[in-house]
This record gives sequence, structure tokens and C-alpha cells, in this order.
Amino acid sequence: MEGHCVIRVLKLAAEAAGIGNIGWHTFRHSYRMWLKQLKAPLDVQKQLMRHADLKTTVEIYGIESEVPDEMREANAQVVKSLLGS
Repeated sequence: MEGHCVIRVLKLAAEAAGIGNIGWHTFRHSYRMWLKQLKAPLDVQKQLMRHADLKTTVEIYGIESEVPDEMREANAQVVKSLLGS
């Protein structure tokens, strides 16, 4: 039941921010990107993503562009200022 409450809050926040409809699946792409950035071996990424086929991990969840460090730092500063920390 808690998962339903969390996703409801996330959906409302995304709507209020003008992002559109999001769900748990949205976070799978971010998770795969973080694993890749940490240089986790592909077989480990596949297992953590619970994919039966490595092709799914690489071809479906591998479609992301690398974020330049300057963009990542600018975004981190925005988040930090919003969170007040």
C-alpha cells in the first residue's frame, strides 16, 4: 500500500512541475544510467535490472546521452538550493 502512496505523490509532483505522467518505470532508465556511470559490469547491470536478456539492458535501457560534468554540476546546485542544503 505504501508504494501506491509514494507513486501518487510523485505523479502529483510531476504534474505540478509540468513534467507530465511518470511512473515506477521512469526510474528504471535513471537506475541503468547510474549503474553505467559507476562502470558496473554489464552482466551485473542486467541482473540488477532483472532482465533475462542483456540485449534489453543495452538496447532498451542504454538509450541515454552522457550528461556533461558542467551540466551535472549546474543541476546539482539547483537541487541543493531547492532543498536548502
